Amino acid sequence: MPECAFCDHEGKLSAEHITSKWMRGLFPGEKLTSHSKKGVTREFKSKELDWKARVVCETCNNTWMSDLENNYAQPAITPLITGQRDIPIDLDKARSIGLFAFKTAVVLDQANSRSKEPFFEKPQRIAFKENFYVPGNVQMWLCVSAAGRNSGRFVTSYADLQLPLGNNLQMYVCTFAVGHLAVQIVSAKIDGFDGIEPSTDFEGLPIPFWPQLAPYYVWPNSRALRNRDDFMAFANRWKKVTIVWNL
Repeated sequence: MPECAFCDHEGKLSAEHITSKWMRGLFPGEKLTSHSKKGVTREFKSKELDWKARVVCETCNNTWMSDLENNYAQPAITPLITGQRDIPIDLDKARSIGLFAFKTAVVLDQANSRSKEPFFEKPQRIAFKENFYVPGNVQMWLCVSAAGRNSGRFVTSYADLQLPLGNNLQMYVCTFAVGHLAVQIVSAKIDGFDGIEPSTDFEGLPIPFWPQLAPYYVWPNSRALRNRDDFMAFANRWKKVTIVWNL
């Protein structure tokens, strides 16, 4: 029996928009949606950015998730997607973007979970529903995308590695871009570490905003992802990581 990603409901599920309804009118003309997982990319063109995943119940979809979109995500994210400039990112904006980004990461993880266990455990998902609590092992970055004004791109990847000291590293990376905005969400499970760091190829391009916000951050960043290849390389930058251990 299918189960809602965010509550105990079992049974019929509704379709949650990966590309939110309010994004549809931001750009005129034909849209391109791209979704990549396990190294396979699906691309489709349509009149609307209208990709959905059937992973939540109707009650969640129409109550707190709708509030999250209308009261947090849309006001904070719209000017970033449409390419407006000189926008200070304060703590309130960072939190609004982070809530939307984490919700998207969970929904995509649930959509992938038909062949595996979800990366985020059920108590974590319920805590997000109840209190908008994002787990402590989640990090997020913002980046400017010049790869396609009328496009939505989504890439998810997982790692399950045995490290030389016997520790096991599990990692989930969710990267998406809509219009001029790209966001990357990373979560790792490993004992005895302070954090993880990716390859340095993109150093200075993405700006951290969760759990700590870069000081005096004004959008847009000075550098941007120029094309689809840049975006895919950015999405895959965690294939080489450095573990920062507790001392």
